[in-house]
Amino acid sequence: MNAPPRFCAIDFGTSNSAVAVPVDDGGAMRLVTLEGEHRTMPTAVFYFAEGRHDADGPPRAFGRAAVAAYVDGHDGRLMRSMKSILGSPLIEQTT
Repeated sequence: MNAPPRFCAIDFGTSNSAVAVPVDDGGAMRLVTLEGEHRTMPTAVFYFAEGRHDADGPPRAFGRAAVAAYVDGHDGRLMRSMKSILGSPLIEQTT
């Protein structure tokens, strides 16, 4: 017997992002919790100015932790509305 295909739906929103998974074979989907009990998370990344870089780059926080780092006054850069710059000349690196 073939296993049913596994997938999820990702809503990479300008302000918030969410992930949904199938409930059954009928096409119904349900949102999964991403941060604690929240079913959405802010579409935000905070890059800390200081800290040890790893293979993926500088230290960073995502979602609510990113917003909290900014509000708490950590040195660094908060990125929001990233969809507006994706694919623009401001992004020079590729994979």
